[in-house]
Amino acid sequence: MKLRHMKFIGLAAISVLATACNDKPIETKAPEPVDVQATERINHKLLNSMRKISEQQLDQVEDAGKDALQLLAESDRQELIDLTIEESSEAVLESGDKMLRLLEDINGISE
Repeated sequence: MKLRHMKFIGLAAISVLATACNDKPIETKAPEPVDVQATERINHKLLNSMRKISEQQLDQVEDAGKDALQLLAESDRQELIDLTIEESSEAVLESGDKMLRLLEDINGISE
């Protein structure tokens, strides 16, 4: 019985070794050739598209900035006009007061 058992183990070991040694190596496929020109054209188109999008976004930001600046400039201009009118009216009032005092002085001298 032991002899049969030993023969069985020996045959099993030999069959395992034979199977392991008989395995074919895994065939790997060669990589497909790359079309360099097509890849470059695609990359070029992609870069151009990205540039156009970037330029459009930049234009939108600039336009928004210009609009905001124009609104700010308009409000500043209006404030400057209001301030100028205020300062001018104060200056005219002061000049009028001086003229009034001078006329009163002249009237007081002539009396």
